[in-house]
Formats: sequence, C-alpha cells, structure tokens
Amino acid sequence: AAYNRGMRHLLALLTATLLWSGSAIPPQTLQAWLDTEAAGFSGAVLIARDDTIEVLKAYGGTEPTGKFNIGSINKTFTATAVAQLIQRGRLSLDDTVAKLLPDYPNRDAAAKITIRQLITHRSGVAQFMGGNFGEGPVADLARTVGSQPQVFEPGARQEYSNGGYVVLGRIVE
Repeated sequence: AAYNRGMRHLLALLTATLLWSGSAIPPQTLQAWLDTEAAGFSGAVLIARDDTIEVLKAYGGTEPTGKFNIGSINKTFTATAVAQLIQRGRLSLDDTVAKLLPDYPNRDAAAKITIRQLITHRSGVAQFMGGNFGEGPVADLARTVGSQPQVFEPGARQEYSNGGYVVLGRIVE
C-alpha cells in the first residue's frame, strides 16, 4: 500500500510537471500544490523551464541536491550509454575488457570477457556488493571488482552481476 501511495504521488508530481511546463502558473502556486500533493513522497522535485530552475525542493527528509540510491536502474543508463557508443562506432559488443581497459587487474579474464557478456550478465565477474558499494571513483571500484576471482568462466552461464556493470561503467568513462 505504501508503495502504491508513493507511486501515485510520483505520478501526480510528474503529471503536474508536464502540465506546468507549458503554462503560466507561477512557481509559488506550483510549490504550494506540490507541498500538498507530496505527502508521503520521499524524494526531490526539480522543475525547470529552459535554463531556469523554477522549483527545487526535497520531501520525506531528503536533501534536494543529495545523492539517492536508485539501485539497479543505473544498469539501464549504463546499457544505454554503451548502446550509444556502439552506435557511434566507438565500441562493439564483441570488444573485450582487455582491449578497452588495459589496466583491468585480471588480465586472463579481461581477454575473454566481452561487452555483450557484461551487458547480459554472462561475464562471470564477481557480484560485488558491500557497505561501501558505489562510493568512490568508478576506476577504483572497477579495480576492486577486477581483483576478485571470477565466479565462472565468461559465457558459461548467466548470473546477475553488479560487478559487471561497474566494469561497464568504467568502459563508458
């Protein structure tokens, strides 16, 4: 029920943003409406028109410019960035980690792991989760992931891997 209520609030906020973007409603009026509708919503709202931020406010104890743990949705953004690089001819699904990350610690695995295997969770790269997951530069996280033993031989099976997407993130960088 709380999830549905939160989603209802999020959808209301998104709808308001879309409706407001083409209107002459003053930001103060929108802010008052948001304050009423955002009860139970935890997150930040940023509404801009052109290059001007009209509303920036956080709800539910968050900070408007703080970091949010958006979890595995990052994988969608990473895969999209990889697809864009492929479209531009900068990458291929068959490129290896060794070709793209010469400093990857596990050189044997790097020679076998392809972009395709990383995207499809078939690389054998360690899962990599912990209390400090996501903290620090991606280059450091990729080195940590690459220092872990492979879970299985690349391409042998499919197993969800945050670590594989850390490596993809480094490749995108």
